[in-house]
Amino acid sequence: MPSSMADTTGVRSRSACGITFAPIERHFNALKAGEDRDPESKLPHWAHIAAGCSIVMDAANAGTLIDDRASVNDYPESVAHLNDLKRGWVEPQAARQAARP
Repeated sequence: MPSSMADTTGVRSRSACGITFAPIERHFNALKAGEDRDPESKLPHWAHIAAGCSIVMDAANAGTLIDDRASVNDYPESVAHLNDLKRGWVEPQAARQAARP
């Protein structure tokens, strides 16, 4: 068995999103790069992605998911503020360019 895979039969423990998302992303990136199978396990990358998603879904359903994702509570306000800052930079730049001979 590859070192990245462990026997957890019958074991229900807490699962952190970050720990599970990293391998999902790694296998997805390998697929995007044209690799169909994991070189260590010889399993399809899709199988690893499905297993990772299943772990997250199971932990969420069991109430054992540790949601350690980054959170931005004021996301809409942050985006609006960044757009205001951008407008403050883009409009003066456009005016300067228009004023050039």
